[in-house]
Amino acid sequence: ISDWAPEEIRGLCFGMRQSLAAFGSVVGALTAAFLYIKMRDFQKVFWCACIPAMCAVIIVALYIKNKESKPSIRKYKKISIREVKNLSRGYWILLIIASTYNIAKVSDSLLLLYITSHWKLDLYFAPLLLALTHLSNSFTSFYAGLFSDQIKHTRQIFIFGICIFILSDLLFIYGKNSLPITITALLCVGS
Repeated sequence: ISDWAPEEIRGLCFGMRQSLAAFGSVVGALTAAFLYIKMRDFQKVFWCACIPAMCAVIIVALYIKNKESKPSIRKYKKISIREVKNLSRGYWILLIIASTYNIAKVSDSLLLLYITSHWKLDLYFAPLLLALTHLSNSFTSFYAGLFSDQIKHTRQIFIFGICIFILSDLLFIYGKNSLPITITALLCVGS
């Protein structure tokens, strides 16, 4: 995206891509909840999920042709294994923070299952809660991208995102006996 998007709207393009991907996840989660309510069998729901995936593969294989065009590509220097040790301290700090964040994001599914079991909700609430999380992500991604184009220091957005992530953890820890606080924490996770 960064090679194709004009620099003045690059953040908006990233935000729109993430927003559309998250909205697709909303539609998928709502469809899964609907199918589970109708069939009451997860195995059948997963088989139904194969249908759009196979259609997408067939459409790409038969109808999508890769056009030769020239984006405004910057030449990137390849890094050898020996040069990795010369990467800056800031790079390694960012890598550690991003890795920690990604490890925490892996637990979203477990978190949804915990919420459904803690509140003794039927299993079809798990995809509904997942849809709520992705809806929050879809909404905030677009505006974060738009905002990032309008400020000079994108570090502020990064710090704000980390603060929201910490807030979600605190809400889960201290508000686990309140369903509205738990839902608010889920919205923060999606953001």
